[in-house]
Amino acid sequence: MAAETVGAFPTARTVTISYSDIKEKSRDLSMNIEEGFGPNGLGIISVSDVPGFSLLRQNLLHLAPSVARLPDDVKKELEDPESRYNFGWSHGKEKLESGKVGKFYC
Repeated sequence: MAAETVGAFPTARTVTISYSDIKEKSRDLSMNIEEGFGPNGLGIISVSDVPGFSLLRQNLLHLAPSVARLPDDVKKELEDPESRYNFGWSHGKEKLESGKVGKFYC
């Protein structure tokens, strides 16, 4: 994990991997993955330089209201409690390690 101290507060940066590096089959990204998801990582890896990202993001965000309007039984099938609701559908069900409900959106 890339960490530095700014003033009295330590900060951490997410690991970023270029989309072209991911597409290159001979490229060994194991160190990057370990840095992002290993014991000292944040559990986040960002991908940069994705072709057409803005359009893909816009198309995906336009689908969000459709998913939110699905019947509850259908949304229930999209839940993933084992990941503490970090994947799939979750509407205020995210769990912190303490077991308390929490969410943080950027």
